[in-house]
Amino acid sequence: MKRLSVGAFLLAATFLGGCNSAKITDVYLAPDADGVRRTSCINTQAEQYYLFIEVLSFRDDTLVWPVLSVVKEVDPVQPFVFKSEELREFGNFAPGKGETTLALEIEREKTGEKTPEGDEVTRDYARGLFRMDVFLNDEGAASETLFWTIDDNQDDCPLSPIPNTY
Repeated sequence: MKRLSVGAFLLAATFLGGCNSAKITDVYLAPDADGVRRTSCINTQAEQYYLFIEVLSFRDDTLVWPVLSVVKEVDPVQPFVFKSEELREFGNFAPGKGETTLALEIEREKTGEKTPEGDEVTRDYARGLFRMDVFLNDEGAASETLFWTIDDNQDDCPLSPIPNTY
C-alpha cells in the first residue's frame, strides 16, 4: 500500500509540475493576417507580412521573446518595422494562460516622402535571409527558430502565393 501512495504522489507531482510550464507549439510566416497561406519567402514589394507564434501556457506570467535577426543581408536598409506596440515597448509578449497565437506584423518602412497623390512612400523590404528565435521565460536557448527569405524574383518569391487561375 505504501508503494501505491508513493507512486501516486510522484505521478501527481509530475503532472502538477508540468502545469507550471509553457511551450511554443508552432512558428510560421504568412502574407495574410489569418496565417492561412504559410510561406518561407516574401516578395520585396509585399505590403506587409506576419510572423506567427503559437503558445500553449499553463501560467499567467509566461513571457515570449521573439528575437529577429539578419542572417544574410543583400540590401543595406532597415529590414523590420514592427507594428506591435507591446514588442516595441517591452521587447516581449505576455500571452497569459491558455492557447494563444501571437501575430507579429511586419510593415514596409515609410520614407517620410509623399507621392503627388498624397500617399506616403514606402521602401521595399530588404532582400536577404532572416531569422526569428523565440525564447520562453528565462530559458537560455531558443525554443523555436524560423528562417525566411525576402526576394524580388517573382518565380522564387511571388508577390501573391495564390496561383493565377485566369
